[in-house]
Amino acid sequence: MRKYSEYSTALNATRLKVLGAREAAMRSLVAEASSKLAAFSSASSPAYKQLLVDLVVQGVVALEGASAVVRCRQVDLAAVQEACTKAKAALGSKLASGATVTVDTTTFLAPPPNPSVPDAPSCLGGVMVCSVDGRIKISNTLEDRLQLAYQANVPDLRIKIFGKSGGHLRA
Repeated sequence: MRKYSEYSTALNATRLKVLGAREAAMRSLVAEASSKLAAFSSASSPAYKQLLVDLVVQGVVALEGASAVVRCRQVDLAAVQEACTKAKAALGSKLASGATVTVDTTTFLAPPPNPSVPDAPSCLGGVMVCSVDGRIKISNTLEDRLQLAYQANVPDLRIKIFGKSGGHLRA
């Protein structure tokens, strides 16, 4: 009986190490994606500017075309103001009659990540679209989008990275 108990303890310790290593690999994957998003989200990048337009449009559509206030990082202010103008044109009839899309120039999202201060609050980019009264907030920041994509795809990612596992360790 004692040998079985020792074997079981060793097996569980090994399983915990494997699960810990897998979790570390998944965190590393998210960290790598975050660093690529940080590099992508330059306010001068045409692709990022188009993404801002698309994120504003998506947020206003989620508010059912009602008036919206858009918050962004301070470094993205000019790009987001331009994106809001383009978003209004793209929304056309989806924007309710008399509805406005304005940029909040007093409240900003956190600044871009600073490698010298890794624990400081930061935002990779994107926007937050709010109702005028501030009660409804649609977070279209790149961090939130990354987390949503990660959570939706974690089972498939685990299988692609680690393969299908047998026994008690499930992917």
